[in-house]
Amino acid sequence: MDKKCGCPADQTLTAEGKCACADKDKVSTIAEKCEPKDSKKGRSLTFEEMETAKKMFGDTIDYGKVKIITGKGMTFWGKILTLTGKAVVWGNTIYFPNDKDGNSRYDPELDSDWLMHEMTHIYQRQNDGLLYILKAIWEHLIKGDAAYEYLNVLAPDKAFKDYGVEQQAAIIQDYYLDLIGEKIPPLTPEQREIIEKMLRDGGLLK
Repeated sequence: MDKKCGCPADQTLTAEGKCACADKDKVSTIAEKCEPKDSKKGRSLTFEEMETAKKMFGDTIDYGKVKIITGKGMTFWGKILTLTGKAVVWGNTIYFPNDKDGNSRYDPELDSDWLMHEMTHIYQRQNDGLLYILKAIWEHLIKGDAAYEYLNVLAPDKAFKDYGVEQQAAIIQDYYLDLIGEKIPPLTPEQREIIEKMLRDGGLLK
């Protein structure tokens, strides 16, 4: 710890009074160290990413196991997984797709709802194991993009676990957007109430 600014040795104090990585190509993670933004081994969640996820998932996820691979650190396997342009969760790793120039399409400052969608799959993977993988493959093969639709079957007597894996991720993403004031798509007060109760009953939300 740097006694001068109260920050870890590889970090510096910003004008806002916060500790940040001195190297612009690194990011401060929940491991309380600076890790490369673009590493083929992946980086841990940042403190901000973890705190955002905790608002939705509480302590139901082991956040220390989660890795993100994207940008210049994208692996050959990651390129295969993200060929469709969609993010993919494999194990405890989130692969966010790149643009044609090899730059990440995921911006931590702008895409927190996207992260919440993918963190739902991390939650499913950690809690359901192999069953999650089988369900996800089946849904994408049989339903395609329709696998994300849930509003037409949203019901007050239906538990969160009774929705499909992509429906669950869409529910979390939409509720999070509503929570931060980005009502796209807009949820009606009744829909929001149903979702919030369902998530709390399922042990989610902080």
